[in-house]
Amino acid sequence: MVETIGSFLLFTLLIVSILTMINIVTVQARVHAALTQACETVSMYSYVLDLTGAASHIQNNSAKAGTVQGQVDQFRSNVDGLLDGVENLDADQIGAKGEAILNQMQSGVDYAVGHPKEMLQYMMNYGLDKAGGAAFGQMVRPLVGRYLANGGQSGDAYLRSYGVADGLATGPAFSGRIASSFLSITMDSIAA
Repeated sequence: MVETIGSFLLFTLLIVSILTMINIVTVQARVHAALTQACETVSMYSYVLDLTGAASHIQNNSAKAGTVQGQVDQFRSNVDGLLDGVENLDADQIGAKGEAILNQMQSGVDYAVGHPKEMLQYMMNYGLDKAGGAAFGQMVRPLVGRYLANGGQSGDAYLRSYGVADGLATGPAFSGRIASSFLSITMDSIAA
């Protein structure tokens, strides 16, 4: 009797484990299919951008924005270091990071005074790159949600029903530099 209960319990746990694995694979396959369909849709738009010549312009702006991004990242790092120094009451760190921030700001102002047109162009490229990445994310997320939809259930509700806590709300990130990377990958595959 005890052996039967023990065996039945192990058998039940095995079945539950197998069913859980099947659910995980099902959701993963469904998300993969939705992402693939969304990428195919976006690649059609990318092809149109390539035919009109706008894709190369977007890629050039993105490359120029990369130089500004490096300087922004360095400035953020210096500010974070300064705040850490203030938090830890480390005078050496406060002095070093404060000086680095001032030097970077001074060189930026000097460059802007000497080359105002180029500075404005760099800032516009940076803003366009960020806005383009955000727009790309806002375009792809609903597409993925549409392809994940299951009958009357939205893609977000589908993911939540399988235990993906945030669903598509904070789910996969489709923004940032992925937009320009996707364009270059698509252009390379079209050319091949």
